[in-house]
Amino acid sequence: MDKVKRELSRMESLGVISRVEEPTDWCSGIVVVPKKTDSAKYTTFITPFGRYYFNRLPFGINSVPEHFQNRMVTEVTEGLQGVMCHMDDVLVWGRTQEEHDARLHVVLGKIEKAGITLNVDKCDLSKN
Repeated sequence: MDKVKRELSRMESLGVISRVEEPTDWCSGIVVVPKKTDSAKYTTFITPFGRYYFNRLPFGINSVPEHFQNRMVTEVTEGLQGVMCHMDDVLVWGRTQEEHDARLHVVLGKIEKAGITLNVDKCDLSKN
């Protein structure tokens, strides 16, 4: 139980979850309700140490890929030439290295502005 309590405290300090002082309509130890809106209360879960909800949409909920794809398109790739988004992959291309780099710079700026964090280990940049 100490390990669970430490992990909950760590997640709370990182801003991943928030402690909930009162029950919510969507909090149940038996029924798992997938999050269908952007409201955090729908991700509430109970532990022996209190109730918590996710501040960010957690993976494992069946609507996450759809929400992420929509966000990538509306906040990052929409209206850009030489940029395509499929699920969590973003492809940037250009006729020249300079055109590619300019487009990539714009995409990275939009990703940063949208508050999306990239995993550097999963990024392949300037590939032929």
